[in-house]
Amino acid sequence: MMDIPPELYTLIFDHLTLQQLIRSSHVCTGWRYMARDHKTFWGEAVVVEFGLVPLTPTSSAVNLFLARISEAKGPVSVSVLIFTLSPVVHQVILPTLSRHLHRISCLRVAMPWTCGNVLLSVLQQPAPLLKTFVLNSLRAAEAWQPLCLPVDWHKNYAPPPIQALARVETFKIDCPSFYGNMPLRPIISLFPSLRHLEVGQTLQMGEGPLLVHDFDDGPLPTVQDGGMLSLSVFEPTSSALRALDAGNIPTVDVTMLEFREDVVKEVLGSGVQVQCRLNCSQATISTSARSANPQHTRRSATFSIDRALHAAERCFSSVSRFGTLVALSVHRDAWRRLCALDANLPALELIHTVIEYPLPAGATDAKRLRCDNLRTLVLQSRIRTALTYRAFDTFVTASIAIRDWAALSVVLDGVTIFGPYPPVMQIAPTQVRTWDEAKSDVSSPWLLEMMRQW
Repeated sequence: MMDIPPELYTLIFDHLTLQQLIRSSHVCTGWRYMARDHKTFWGEAVVVEFGLVPLTPTSSAVNLFLARISEAKGPVSVSVLIFTLSPVVHQVILPTLSRHLHRISCLRVAMPWTCGNVLLSVLQQPAPLLKTFVLNSLRAAEAWQPLCLPVDWHKNYAPPPIQALARVETFKIDCPSFYGNMPLRPIISLFPSLRHLEVGQTLQMGEGPLLVHDFDDGPLPTVQDGGMLSLSVFEPTSSALRALDAGNIPTVDVTMLEFREDVVKEVLGSGVQVQCRLNCSQATISTSARSANPQHTRRSATFSIDRALHAAERCFSSVSRFGTLVALSVHRDAWRRLCALDANLPALELIHTVIEYPLPAGATDAKRLRCDNLRTLVLQSRIRTALTYRAFDTFVTASIAIRDWAALSVVLDGVTIFGPYPPVMQIAPTQVRTWDEAKSDVSSPWLLEMMRQW
């Protein structure tokens, strides 16, 4: 193996994470030298203090942090996660950050508020390589405390500029479940070069919107370099999405505790073809490559659903007012409850369902899902199942109702059909294909897209 040129090893190691690179360094002496010389090996510096064992200037974790941040040959990624106050933070860690801030490309911070003034002074200097900034919430503190910013911002609050954040393109923040409203204006003010924004919540159990904007305050400051490229946010208001011009952001992912039509419409737009994915406790509505806007790469809205799927039923009726539901993916036991809704989805072209229980061998008393224009039914079973043609035909016809059974194509994965074919059946053997056979079908773009996602 040592006959391979070192340059090729370098290219291979470029694709490894730090943990994978460390494991590779234990293969042999040659790999150890090459792995330790690779930029990734020294390109990440992490220090974590949970309070169980207080950090000291001579702690092995502190020494490793100092070695990695000082011996890195190029830009370095730094994570400082301090959950309790200790003298080593003021004496060692923050001064080290100040000396090497000009070489840091990614900074992840979680600190008590008592460290905020010192950290803020560290960030008041140029950081030309800093492109990613992450704020993580603490166990009993607010996420913004490391920057000495208030908990619940007033709509007119304008934070002072922080010099090190001027070139940050990616900002991520995790807020506690009890966090108040977070206006957009201070975020855009702090990060004038923002391209990617991710606002999450550590425990998704808060009440009311998280990301808000009041149009009485006027338009937001203009983001430099052509605007934002991606947005991932928990519980935004529709006005906040409009203020961010979400309709022109290529990638938008929104998570809600309950379905809100105004937010979903801002995410997906109007007159679009959408697909819906139902799981046991949540639903996701998204556009696809067939979207009318070629600049949109991914747009999705996720919300919680109850066991009776009432939220999904409201979702289906709401989507029809601003878009067309063309593909439906149903996972786990949501299939039985979906058929019981007796919903009418006239534009639906494809249904993909994953079932984790044995398929019934006879007819059921469930209502049927009405989808007159259905063209493809994909049925995947987690449990290897074998059915006769009559039992399979009875299961499908008892679950859905369509206009032309002869136009339906059925794709099976984990389900085997055997025995003679009764001539009175709705689904002929020529209409049934396996999962592998369907991969070469270019006539159904929704099917190919669903397979790529799966």
